[in-house]
Amino acid sequence: MRLCLVLLLAACFPYRELYRPLVQGRVVDEGGAAVAGASVRTCSYSRWYRPKVDCPRFLEAQTDADGGFQFPALKEWEWCCLGEAPLPMTEIYVCTPDAGAGFTGDSHGWPKGEIVLRLGDGSPRCVEP
Repeated sequence: MRLCLVLLLAACFPYRELYRPLVQGRVVDEGGAAVAGASVRTCSYSRWYRPKVDCPRFLEAQTDADGGFQFPALKEWEWCCLGEAPLPMTEIYVCTPDAGAGFTGDSHGWPKGEIVLRLGDGSPRCVEP
């Protein structure tokens, strides 16, 4: 029994998981003009569980005069047991009466450049439940 417990514990180790990379982007309207003062939100979570309401790693920012926004990278301690990792995802979204815009990506395969959220493109986060 003790041997089984030791083997199980030996298969687990702590590590720092990247839940959200450094995110930089802009919000533009349908014509491509910058949207100042828009509320941009981010939700980072495990791919195994996409929260519908309360996001475990939520952050909000306002766009500047050029429509720009930025979110810092987020790393948290996690346990990896028997090769099971949380596989983090991050959603960036802005909701407006015309459905807003959004982007979802694997936190490790994030695009290197700026993310452009074009209002009117829609986002699953902006749909009323």
